[in-house]
Amino acid sequence: MAIPAPALKGATVFSDGTSPSHLTRGPGGIDLALTPSAGPRAFPWAQVILLAASLATLVLAVSTRRGRSVDSAELADAATVDALTKVASHRVFQDRLAHECDRAYRFW
Repeated sequence: MAIPAPALKGATVFSDGTSPSHLTRGPGGIDLALTPSAGPRAFPWAQVILLAASLATLVLAVSTRRGRSVDSAELADAATVDALTKVASHRVFQDRLAHECDRAYRFW
């Protein structure tokens, strides 16, 4: 197979006749926004597709984050109360006992 001569001096052309600018093709053969448009008045469809995909990804990330949000009261409750019996944990008991003992010694 003959290698065609480069159009510009020093330009890189592969043996199949493509240039490195064709390496920016995305899945399905869609040109990414890195390739120049066809002309000065051509509509930038590649940029519009890239922008739409970016916005869809952002919306998905934000909606997923909102669905998993847990407020601090639920976290504190999970750390101090047994989920099955709804009884305070041993640490809560020890803290409360120390607090009440300090209070009793103050009034003694």
